[in-house]
Amino acid sequence: TTGDQGIHHWRLSAKAYSTEHLRDSDDTSIGCTTPCDDNRDFAAVMLNTSHQLSDAQSLNTAFTMTNAYRDVPDYEFTSNHVESNQFEASVVYDHDLSDLHELKVSVHATRFERRQHGVLESGPSGFFDPLLRQLDEVNPEAADQFVQGESLTALDTTNPEELTLAQQLLTRYGADPAAFFIPISGDVHADTNERRIDLEIQDTVAFADNLIMISGLGYRREQIYSKPFYGGYIDSDQLRGFGNINWRASNRWALHSGVMYEYEEDGTDVWSGKLAANYLISPVESVRLVFSRAGRTPDILEQRADWIYVVDNAETESRYAGVEYYDGFKGPGNLKPQIIHSVELGYFASKPFWKGNIEWDVKLFREELNNVIYHYPSIRLDTVNDGNEIVYTGAEGQLTFTTRSTAEFRLTSAWLRAEVDPTEDLSDSDLVALYSPRSHSASWFQPWPAQIFTHLSAFVIEDGRRVNRGDDGDDLHTLELNIYRDFASAETTTRLGFRAQRDFTSNTFKPDSEPYEQAVRVQLSASVAF
Repeated sequence: TTGDQGIHHWRLSAKAYSTEHLRDSDDTSIGCTTPCDDNRDFAAVMLNTSHQLSDAQSLNTAFTMTNAYRDVPDYEFTSNHVESNQFEASVVYDHDLSDLHELKVSVHATRFERRQHGVLESGPSGFFDPLLRQLDEVNPEAADQFVQGESLTALDTTNPEELTLAQQLLTRYGADPAAFFIPISGDVHADTNERRIDLEIQDTVAFADNLIMISGLGYRREQIYSKPFYGGYIDSDQLRGFGNINWRASNRWALHSGVMYEYEEDGTDVWSGKLAANYLISPVESVRLVFSRAGRTPDILEQRADWIYVVDNAETESRYAGVEYYDGFKGPGNLKPQIIHSVELGYFASKPFWKGNIEWDVKLFREELNNVIYHYPSIRLDTVNDGNEIVYTGAEGQLTFTTRSTAEFRLTSAWLRAEVDPTEDLSDSDLVALYSPRSHSASWFQPWPAQIFTHLSAFVIEDGRRVNRGDDGDDLHTLELNIYRDFASAETTTRLGFRAQRDFTSNTFKPDSEPYEQAVRVQLSASVAF
């Protein structure tokens, strides 16, 4: 729904979807001894407004409310799901101080609430033994060996605390191993409440028609309350400053430079920068060279987590069980930023061709990632791994042909090579498990009479696991057809759509999800815009 009252405009929209079409997981390594559910629901309502306050001033706002639900792997639970609610609000004020000077002030606020509820029925009570948790805190590897019934080869025999804990555990369960498996039942909650506010002031000045500078300052504050993930309340403050200069040095040369500095209250700081030069061979043909440096500071979960599972309303006949799961994750607190250096050489051209227009864009690139931080969010990971290095080199290209009847044909290809220098804790495949050495696509968009449109696409994506691990891998070979028709009136536009997909691989790989059950899938859709 949209509204327009001269200088005031508004748009209200909503969307919702639910998926139950993915095959439930039967991966026993994550506790799916019976198939784990894989259902997901999402709904959102969005309101955008725009107000022209004067000839030189405007105010734009955006509000979004979302609700989401998804099942997660069961692990030791008989059921496990996550529900989240999020509210976002932003206000942007623009003031043209003159024809050559603009000031922009923006405020963005977010409230995020996440509730995870797991039901534990008949889990081994030994997992919740306080002595085992104490051993895990001083020697996680030895605690895991005890749980798995292995010899305690990781035990530090020179550490009296470790020896005492190990002897007490062996005394409890050595003579009666069944005592470790006495059932425990209860509820496990993993809730999080987050608040974030982001303020920014941006100043844009045109010193001349060919020289523009953009600069500004920003401040962000995060507040999180979560007993399971952080042991209570934590907060974080960040300051940043940035500046960019765009200079059209001549008819042939366009130059760009930019820099940003970020500082967090714990003393972590990082700077990012970019230098780019574009040489225009003609108005529709150019060569570009880009150097950049980007930094990513560790997020709060990686850096400051104090993650444990606690069983509420615990019921067990074990004499030794507590309420805290033995294995936990604690952020190291001293992680350094991850840095990426990249260089890119590209060529772009657009020219008339055979009663239409042909456009192509190709580039060669190299990206060097230093101090790569690796942490798959799981309570079963004892550490965050950092200090790893990855170098990506490759080439990408896109060719587009548009006819006078606005039909469009597009080809894309990408080649990527990864060179890895991991720490002793990770393998090559851990760091670059999800990447494709070669990927290609072809598409054809065609408008027809009576407001009918078709879009046919083919995708061929090679699974990088075959290269890194030498296994079979699961490439993606898919054909997709979209057909839709618009029915327009003075007040509404109605769109009816048909979508069909066909997989040509038997076990198409999809990260964090199971393959589709059917090789052919069909969807029907209808939408109305007022």
